[in-house]
Amino acid sequence: MALVELLADNVQTVLIVLLALLIAYYIFGGGASALPPSLQGWPLIGNMLQVKKDMAEYAMDLSKKLSSDIVSLKIGSSTMVFFNSYNMIKEAFAGDEFMARPDIFFKTALTKGNGVLVSDGQMWKNQRRFALTVLRDFGMGKMMMDENIREELVYVVDDIRRQNGKAYDVERIVNVAVANVMCQTALGRRYDYDDAAFIDLQNRFEENVTITGVSSPIHHFKFLQNLPIEPWAAKILRRNYAHVREFLMKVVEEHKKTFDGSDIKDVIDAYLSEIEKNKDKPDTTFTDDQLNWMIYDMFIAGSETTATSLRWALLYMIHYPDVQAKVQAELDEVIGRERAPCARDRTSLPYTDAVINEILRITSFLPLALPHSNMEKDVHFRGYTIPKGAYVFGNLLAVHRDPKLWKSPDKFDPDNFIDENGKLCNQQHMGAFSVGRRACLGEGLARMEMFLFFTRLLQVFSFKNPDGVPLPPFTRTSGLVVKPKVHYKVCAIERE
Repeated sequence: MALVELLADNVQTVLIVLLALLIAYYIFGGGASALPPSLQGWPLIGNMLQVKKDMAEYAMDLSKKLSSDIVSLKIGSSTMVFFNSYNMIKEAFAGDEFMARPDIFFKTALTKGNGVLVSDGQMWKNQRRFALTVLRDFGMGKMMMDENIREELVYVVDDIRRQNGKAYDVERIVNVAVANVMCQTALGRRYDYDDAAFIDLQNRFEENVTITGVSSPIHHFKFLQNLPIEPWAAKILRRNYAHVREFLMKVVEEHKKTFDGSDIKDVIDAYLSEIEKNKDKPDTTFTDDQLNWMIYDMFIAGSETTATSLRWALLYMIHYPDVQAKVQAELDEVIGRERAPCARDRTSLPYTDAVINEILRITSFLPLALPHSNMEKDVHFRGYTIPKGAYVFGNLLAVHRDPKLWKSPDKFDPDNFIDENGKLCNQQHMGAFSVGRRACLGEGLARMEMFLFFTRLLQVFSFKNPDGVPLPPFTRTSGLVVKPKVHYKVCAIERE
């Protein structure tokens, strides 16, 4: 009883002692020494206040500061591990140890582990197998997809022509045109460029991608997900997904009315066929809800990345008119003006291919891609212990700025991909869409779209900055997909 009374009379002292013990434990205890190198953080919030720039850039700089290709951070309850060299990323993601996704908000609160981007285990294997099969069947890497993209480019060129060289924000048309390629494959239809409902849908996709970056506190302070009043980011994500879900459900219901298992016309039909085949299996992963998430994920993987890379590409072309002119000269020499470029032309256009690769490298628009994780157990890697449930990243920005890999790592230089004989080189170190078995499923489609859009636009038009307007800067947004921060305009002058 005397001890209780003593404690009651010295509450402030007891709290100070407990706080001191907590800080000491955080600094000296808890097995932290087994983690990859890091900077000392604060109790409860960890290194959050030290990250004052883009997460990938911060991890790259920390790697240099600590002279270690592997570094770690603590933010809230999350341990984050960053692999900052190509060989380390390739080694880490070659096996199964980091195949899972961590418990990010998008996975736990929205998808509930559905879809293909953030699912795990048998669900992921089944959905990934379906996605790869259906993308192959509907033409990824084949002439069918090539023709679909070139047909969409007819509408793009006509829309740009109608501007008559006036200053023009290409973001709208690029977003909708690229999405239309996926619409043809997934939904069996395309949308007009002034379709208000479809433009709104694209804006919601883009907003969700922007606010799901790994630095968002909602991922790392779990109590934020259970507050009576939901945080702003969570509200936006839920609202946007509800809208997208309603849109997709209407399309799916229309498909169900005309579904014919002997005539599969698009991805939705193919998925409805899988639902029918597996309907009597109690453990089936093919459901109507899963279909919605599959289409959602395919739009993120197959259109958001390409539209972003094209916006970067045109920004770099107005900054580097000499590079633009060299691409156009190669196109004129190899293809001419009588026909549009096609996918098989790529191997005959080494300089153009190098320029595209360099745009993907210097922008690193998926700098960390989606996080990997080891959800089942601690993993010992390169002498360090990576705790169960950690966020594990392959830092593609660090790879793309590695002076050991590139002639000019910090500036835009297509010669990073051209050898002394004028041949394409160094492609093995390009990881624009991540590395390993969980790399972006839409990479093949995204690369084909990027090539065909870029070459056709430069074949028909020369792009320049509007007269009297300062060149837009290369400042970047943060988030899962990094975009130009400035909404810039260009003048598209038809070539004679």
